[in-house]
Amino acid sequence: MDEKKFMIGSVHIRWGFLELDLEQAEKIAEFENKQRFHSLKTIFSKWEKLDYELFVFSEILNKEQTELYVDERKRRIKSLEDDLVETDNSELTQKQMAHEIEEIQNLETEFLPGVLKDFTTSFFMWYPYKTKYDFLKSEYKSYLDEKNREMISTHFRHNRTLQPNTLKKGLLQLKKEGMCPNFSNFKIKMDEPTKAAADMLKNHFKIFDRKKDLVTPQIKALYSFREKASNDFLDYLKNLATPLFISHSEDKRSDEEKETDLYFSLLLIDKDYYGYK
Repeated sequence: MDEKKFMIGSVHIRWGFLELDLEQAEKIAEFENKQRFHSLKTIFSKWEKLDYELFVFSEILNKEQTELYVDERKRRIKSLEDDLVETDNSELTQKQMAHEIEEIQNLETEFLPGVLKDFTTSFFMWYPYKTKYDFLKSEYKSYLDEKNREMISTHFRHNRTLQPNTLKKGLLQLKKEGMCPNFSNFKIKMDEPTKAAADMLKNHFKIFDRKKDLVTPQIKALYSFREKASNDFLDYLKNLATPLFISHSEDKRSDEEKETDLYFSLLLIDKDYYGYK
């Protein structure tokens, strides 16, 4: 009971300009309380939350109150839009985009030419391995396409057309996965037939052991480039007027799993970047 009184009192304070009566405040408090409980599948975007709130408040408020609420809602929308535009044009966003472009250039000029020449184009497979290999590549293409659709739909759902730079950054990150496949991420999304194809192709791992030395210099150079770029970016974040810190999840893969993931990442390299050029 005390909690209910507190919630109603909070509604009266936050929506004081509406001069709510007790029944209206109770309905708004009940509505707001329900919004506190949701699953990951039912999280509203900011826009959906504002639209739903408008629908509910229109049923609770009288005409004069609704006009006041709509005016206040417009101010909140303007503030939200301004924040999104400011973030999209910020130095941090520009820095992140530059980081993605720099790595793409490194992949195009330093990493991929040697790998394609010394590893990918010289890696021959015969039936039935070739069939499984083609299937695995087609599934990776489907994985990228689905990731692309999901990223774009999520972006416009939350940001509408207010953050074009943020969208470009996401597309650059996807292009990197087309250029240099990330098998570690891909295998999480695999269905059983795709896992079976990958398991069968592990039989070619001994061939990878023989050819790995041909591309070891490129692999080490890429790792070195990424480590330096990551450290430079972290230093940049720490030196901002308001320092930002990014936590990194620990890589818990075994050495054997890392080696297998590397093998498949190299194996999946496509000279056309799976259409993400």
